[in-house]
This record gives sequence, C-alpha cells and structure tokens, in this order.
Amino acid sequence: LGDGEADIRRAGAQGLARAKRRNRIPADVLGALGAALRDEMPQVRFNAAVAIARATCGAEMPSAAFDGLAEALQGGETEVRRAAARAIATAGGASGHAIDALGLALEDPAAEVRVSAASAVGDVAARREIPQELVHKLAAAFGDGECQVRVHAAWAIAQVANRSALPAEVIEALGAAARDDEAEVSRNAVGA
Repeated sequence: LGDGEADIRRAGAQGLARAKRRNRIPADVLGALGAALRDEMPQVRFNAAVAIARATCGAEMPSAAFDGLAEALQGGETEVRRAAARAIATAGGASGHAIDALGLALEDPAAEVRVSAASAVGDVAARREIPQELVHKLAAAFGDGECQVRVHAAWAIAQVANRSALPAEVIEALGAAARDDEAEVSRNAVGA
C-alpha cells in the first residue's frame, strides 16, 4: 500500500478489499489502509474503504482508519465517499470525528452519498446513541428531493427511537414524513 507505483497500491488495496475472511486484517494493515484513503488514485481510496469495511464488520477499528474514512467522506469521488460511509457503518464503534463526518455527508451534493450517510447513521444508531445534532440532521433530510434519502433518514430515526427518546421537533418532522407521497418514506416514518 505504500509502494511508489500507483497500480501496485491499487492492486494491494483491491486484494484486501476482496479478502474472504472478515476480521482477519491485522491492526497495522488497517492503519495502512487508513493512510491509503488519502492516496492520489481514486481506485486505491475506494478499495481501501471497502477493505476496511470488510475487515472491521462489527468490530472496533483503529482510530487512524476512522480518521481516514472521515476525511474520505469530505471530498473526492462520489463512490469513495459512499464506500467510506458504508465502512463507518460496518464498524463496531464510530469515533466522534467519524460521526461528525457522517453528519456532513447528509448534506453532500450527491444523492447517493446522502443515502449512504443516512443508512450509515442508522446502522451506528442501532448499536449506540448518536448526538442529538445528528438526529436533527436526519429529520432535516425529510425535506430532501431524493426519495431514497428520505426513506433512509426515516429508517435511521427509527433506529434512534429504539435507543432513546426523540426530541419533539423530530417527532413533528416524523409526522410530516408519515404523509410523504412515497409509501416507503411514510411506512418508515410511521415505524419510528
């Protein structure tokens, strides 16, 4: 992953991304994958995010990897940002920096990234409490023009509601979302 040749870095990250055995990548390699999220080559960054997700499924990841994912969420190619959101969601515990980055990703210009971010927040919320500011950002996503963003935001808020009480303004936003023209948005909002 640290080779001077871009194609070798890409192949290394791709090989780790395709690894069949989850949770088998050593911590020092995860740290190197975190560093690979800053690579100049988009394919290396994408495969590094995928490899981190596969390796840390349900397990803790080193802070260097979380920090790299948080950075990857804030810029670069859409597919890299989506993969970074999914990788944060699969890990056992997200750092505050990574959670903040997911909040910013809910406002990403690309709808696919906003969908992945909302889904990732829901996955994290299913395992632990998330900051109220992030719950409010999910509620604000009910105004998104992209249906799938609203669907995943409603599902994510349902995950939050399973762990803690929702603020009154979020409950009010859920009421409005329950009347959404899209049936899946309404169903998820009512389920919350």
